[in-house]
Amino acid sequence: MESPRPGATIMTAIGGLALPLGLACAVDPVEVAGQFGRPMALVSGDNVRLPRLAFIDQGCPGEAAAGGCPTAEACQTLLVDSLAPLTAIREPDGSGSRLSIECLEVRSGRNVVADAPSSQALADAVARFRFDNLPVVRTPDDDAWSWTAGNQVATIEPAGVLGGNLLRNFAVALRNPPPRGPNPSSEDDDDHPTLTLYGEFPGSEEILADQGRAFLPLQFPGRLLGRELTDRCEVDEGRCEVDGFDISTSQSEIPLLASRMVMDACLAAPPCGLRYEPSSTDPFGPGTCSLHRGPSPPACVDSEGNAQAICCDESTAPDFGGMPASLVVATGVPGLVLFSDSATRMFGDLDALTPCPEPLSPNTELTGTDRGSRACRISEGGQLHFAGWPSGGLDVPLTQLRIRSLALVPGAERSSAAGPCERVDQRLFAAYLQCDRYQRSARSTGDIRDAAPPYSAQRDNDDGESHIDDPGVPGLAVLGEATLQPGAENPRPARWIRTTVLPADHPLALAVRRDLTPDALQPDGLLGTALLAGTEVVLDYTDLNPALRVACLAPHTGRCQVLPDCRADRRAACCHGLPLTLLDEFIRVLDDDTCCGALSADELEEIAQAGHCVGVLPP
Repeated sequence: MESPRPGATIMTAIGGLALPLGLACAVDPVEVAGQFGRPMALVSGDNVRLPRLAFIDQGCPGEAAAGGCPTAEACQTLLVDSLAPLTAIREPDGSGSRLSIECLEVRSGRNVVADAPSSQALADAVARFRFDNLPVVRTPDDDAWSWTAGNQVATIEPAGVLGGNLLRNFAVALRNPPPRGPNPSSEDDDDHPTLTLYGEFPGSEEILADQGRAFLPLQFPGRLLGRELTDRCEVDEGRCEVDGFDISTSQSEIPLLASRMVMDACLAAPPCGLRYEPSSTDPFGPGTCSLHRGPSPPACVDSEGNAQAICCDESTAPDFGGMPASLVVATGVPGLVLFSDSATRMFGDLDALTPCPEPLSPNTELTGTDRGSRACRISEGGQLHFAGWPSGGLDVPLTQLRIRSLALVPGAERSSAAGPCERVDQRLFAAYLQCDRYQRSARSTGDIRDAAPPYSAQRDNDDGESHIDDPGVPGLAVLGEATLQPGAENPRPARWIRTTVLPADHPLALAVRRDLTPDALQPDGLLGTALLAGTEVVLDYTDLNPALRVACLAPHTGRCQVLPDCRADRRAACCHGLPLTLLDEFIRVLDDDTCCGALSADELEEIAQAGHCVGVLPP
């Protein structure tokens, strides 16, 4: 295994104290050695975008530990799954199940599962982390335990699952660039999915916001959820049950600590986006800010025919608004999953939903009465497979939907706080306030060069001072059809989120709900990080307030909108989520580089040719 980077440590800071990983009083802590902060290429070479690492099942170190994989058959794959409470490895020999304390090494896996992996791909699959003293479930390869993951597009059979009992010790960064086809050939690591482990995610909250990362604490801030092993362990009876799996009580001292992340979300929030139109007559004249409409009828004018600056459907509107949801983060699940009773509560009779247009091109729009649809129904049935769980038969095709959007908001700190969809409205209006302050400042002098962008998102009191605790300022991440793009006056369902509906009586749905309620709101489904293409998502278990940190890699395509916390003027954080036309005016016309970091890699390359943002690193 390669040597750890300088300063690498096997300790993690919790509450200002350096404590060993795996805070169990009854067993030795997990010992970790590896390269913290260095990206590991995820397994690739097939048509599956589920996060996987490679490993050789020989302990630490095995005979093949030096260098990369000696052969393609020697390297197996581990699915990284935050939903699974325990790390599990498949036993192909059919031996009995057991819970053991093991040493496990994980490796980079770029192109190792291609039909004919190159010698270079195998050589690059070197061990990057070693986990010693790790509790691992060894289970037989039989019909009682599922070892298939994926959906109707593609499935895999990993040799194991890296579960929450290990992941909860780290900040886990998953970088997921937009897909480039089933077999990417680029050698540029920036175009390849990666996973990076941190003992503590680096940077203050202000710096991370300036980088465009929205901080989204869990539904109940500060609380990972899930049962501990002793909650269902009857020592006197000689049995211990973990999600249907019996473990010998000779190992009952091994803790199963809470590891599930539950997020507040708003499904199908209207695509209400900020727009900025520069002056068409004066290059230094003030432009016009507006919040562009959602799916309601197209008229955005007042009774006198004048264009309205704010013309959006509210996220809670009964006809066009979104639906609040409680979602469990599940990195090993392909896409968004809703449990059937929740999907029916949100969207009514699923069979009666508007069918999604067929064939569906990127430019297909919904018009007429269909343009206000929150979701549409896909004609063909879907499949869904979960690895590392007791199997539950699904002998009928699963309903598939396309849902307009998914908005993630920070967990409410007070019971009296507004719901997730109301918080979406508050944050979008705060973005409008930023643009409006710039517009008003420029209009007061008639010259945008007298303005000082970007401005804070905080509301003003009557005396002109900003609110200190503004509920509209905290972060927001919207995926799917986040906004209606210029030139697209109607919704385009090709941008909507493909969603699989899982029967509410499926063993996995029952297990998840049993483990999380009544501590959390009853989960409505699973948030698979594979759907977050074009983002970098950090599952930050190490923060005192565990959270997702979400950043867009291509922020102006209309498929991903991230608005970080923005509480002070002249902050780079206040640039993220603003329209490209406004950022372009800041940078090109005002010659102000504050917002260069809010551009995508392609946009930075283009603007650097004009002499701006030179040397700024892409997101």
